[in-house]
Amino acid sequence: MSTEIKPLPKDQYLFREGDIADALYILKSGKLMVLKSKGSAEISIAEIKPGEMIGELAFFDSKPRSASIKAAVDSEVVFLPIKNLQSQFQNFPEWAKALMRSISLRLRDANMKIKQLEKIDIDEEVLPPHLVSRLTSILTLVFSRYATPTDISLIDSNAENTKDEIEKVLNYQVLRDYTMRVFHDPTNKLDSLLEVFEKLGYLKIEENLEKQKFIYSQKIKDLFDFSEWFSTWLYKNDSEKLKLNPDEIEALGVVSKFCEDKDPNDQGKVKINFNDLTEFAKTIAADKFKIDTLQVFFDKNILTEKQTLDSGVFTFGIKTELQKLCRNWTILMATKI
Repeated sequence: MSTEIKPLPKDQYLFREGDIADALYILKSGKLMVLKSKGSAEISIAEIKPGEMIGELAFFDSKPRSASIKAAVDSEVVFLPIKNLQSQFQNFPEWAKALMRSISLRLRDANMKIKQLEKIDIDEEVLPPHLVSRLTSILTLVFSRYATPTDISLIDSNAENTKDEIEKVLNYQVLRDYTMRVFHDPTNKLDSLLEVFEKLGYLKIEENLEKQKFIYSQKIKDLFDFSEWFSTWLYKNDSEKLKLNPDEIEALGVVSKFCEDKDPNDQGKVKINFNDLTEFAKTIAADKFKIDTLQVFFDKNILTEKQTLDSGVFTFGIKTELQKLCRNWTILMATKI
């Protein structure tokens, strides 16, 4: 059987996952990487060294390539057309054919199990509740201890509130070291949580020319409040927990925004007119909003029972509590719990 030697320059693909298989290959020189797709990226799962065969599964079942092969360095491969090999395979003893087919099926089955494990890995990227609580606590603890103001002149030693309102910066490496060495938690989960907080506007992450990362925040107190609230919420009995679905969280957001420019009474409560609230929801494009969605807040005494007066139907809510609850549930929903 005639063979052909093909050059494969660095970073060039020999074939890609899902391609139709028409040949087997033997690596003559160089080094190849076996790559598997994961989301929009590729991960390297193995290396191929000179003398090793490539693409042998397709010889038996003619299925598409189960992985991509890419040259790690300039390489050469021996090209073996499947048609030519199959004609020679017919001369093999039956027991040898059966053995090789069995090996092929087991390898293919192993590949399928790897895919299933990869799917599990993707699911595990969703942040579990206890880890959200723990990592947020670590972040706020380290930030309060090690973050420094970006502008020292803004600090007024006579005004305690000012210290929480100024922007501060923390070296990311300090947070990473504490997470790994002191608390032994995974930094990839920390990075995922930081991305959530950044998207919500609670912090920003920047990199300098030396590739050092820094975390800036002017709202770390909000994250501290969330951490305390969530830790308490997690360990409540189910019967005591306030549990909200996405529509109820959206409704809470509408109520909170509605109350922003309303002056509370001497008890800190804001009067909420249902007709005004419904019209306000239309102005902020909260299309799914319905008054009935607020029932859970009546049940938990977050809003008072409906009151019907000549001027309409009303309820009352404590403005600061509504704003905190909205902020906390928005964060919670963003962590995909």
